[in-house]
Amino acid sequence: MTYFNEPFPVLGYHPKPESLQKIDLSSSNKQLQEEGLAQFLTNTLAKDKIGYGGYLEHRTFYLRSNLFSNDHRTLHLGIDLWMEADTKIYCPLDGIVHSFANNDNYLDYGPTIILQHQTAKGTLFSLYGHLSLESLDGLQTGMPLSKGTPFASLGAEAVNGNWPPHLHLQCMTDMENRSGDFPGVVEMKDKAYFSGICPNPLPLCGIQS
Repeated sequence: MTYFNEPFPVLGYHPKPESLQKIDLSSSNKQLQEEGLAQFLTNTLAKDKIGYGGYLEHRTFYLRSNLFSNDHRTLHLGIDLWMEADTKIYCPLDGIVHSFANNDNYLDYGPTIILQHQTAKGTLFSLYGHLSLESLDGLQTGMPLSKGTPFASLGAEAVNGNWPPHLHLQCMTDMENRSGDFPGVVEMKDKAYFSGICPNPLPLCGIQS
């Protein structure tokens, strides 16, 4: 039994393998450490490719933000899809809007939407970070969304938490009584707990692992 029963891909289609490029943002990537994230992506991500990856990746570059450095959070819990701003995002499973917020700290999510889905295995929450401000327009808690419905778009750097445009996609089986936000990066010592409640969201991307 799985939480991911024939989901609709969040990009609206199943990306072809030749259109994908796995991106390494781990602490072992010396080129990333030397160039910084934006320049690394410019130099590395091929034109017309979708960059993806990051589940349970150890990323020390977060430590340049007080949001993460104060408690030394470096373990990334979601999948990143590196694409252009305004790319549409689609609802992967029938559900409702659980909560939403504009988390506008430096290197935070920016506009964020969390959906709630009832699956054969139980309740699943899916989080979408680094969205456009327009994505929050007209939303209401409890609003139903059907599988395959476009409901958001990617935000530009000026509004998405100061990141190159991308989607942070994360799944949770327990919201810990949170609303509009959930840690996307945690301390390495908490890996066992968070990997237990944050399953790999790659199936929602329409990408084979």
